[in-house]
Amino acid sequence: MEAIKQYLDEHFHDQLSCGLEDPTCRAIFQIDDPAATAWSYAAALECGVPTEILFCDHESFGGLKQSREIHHMLSLNAYIGINSLAASGMTCQRTAAKFLGKKPFPHMEKWMQI
Repeated sequence: MEAIKQYLDEHFHDQLSCGLEDPTCRAIFQIDDPAATAWSYAAALECGVPTEILFCDHESFGGLKQSREIHHMLSLNAYIGINSLAASGMTCQRTAAKFLGKKPFPHMEKWMQI
């Protein structure tokens, strides 16, 4: 958190003036665990790694039942973390992909925000 505050202090007079035109600022505001989970799922598929291993820890995500539900939602392209990835231009949601003629998640347009 200190690094984020330092970046904002150095580049903007106040945090509210930080616009989404700045790629670093956009990345700061789009940091979230669901996006990281969706990214990991897409990366595992891209590398040919069984996605089930991402959810093997029974303590993660509130227990095994919730882990299975998250995995299932990702497989259906219906997980909330996909929205953050799409907002940053890293992937496309299913409906937008059809409209734009692109491949939807789990296909990634780019792997890094910056």
